[in-house]
Amino acid sequence: MSETRPFKKLARKYGFKYRATENQFAFVANNTDGEPTDWITLDKSNLMFHHTWHLSCRGNTDQLNLWFYQTRKDLTPRKIIAFLKSLSLLLNYNIKVYRLIDPEDWQEIAKVNDAYDDVRYTMGEKSWCMGDMWRCKTQAKRPCGVDKCECVEVKKNDAK
Repeated sequence: MSETRPFKKLARKYGFKYRATENQFAFVANNTDGEPTDWITLDKSNLMFHHTWHLSCRGNTDQLNLWFYQTRKDLTPRKIIAFLKSLSLLLNYNIKVYRLIDPEDWQEIAKVNDAYDDVRYTMGEKSWCMGDMWRCKTQAKRPCGVDKCECVEVKKNDAK
């Protein structure tokens, strides 16, 4: 079985085009000009963390001019989350919605006033934690069972 087969199946299930080579797989979406654009890229040539595939995103839906609320009206919040959860399972990552979908795009898709007030967008994280580079973003383990990062979430003690 081809290593890209599960990704191809996932792309077809959620209506994404894809581009696959021996060492790279890209989920492709049309931008607002109708041009195919790599959205999420998986790379096998530059392995990190003992993974078979390394996740390398090119940008969110604003940076790539994808704007799913205009170009993919079929993508509901539920479908986006289901897609990212399925991809997370395949990669043994914990992919966050807010890393891939622009907040303004999410507001239009989800019909909410503020993406950061929508737990589906933030995936339960406080907005002030989202850009914190010191926190573990994956919270998953390598196939060998070793944590991907050494960081530990620090909980503040209640002041007494």
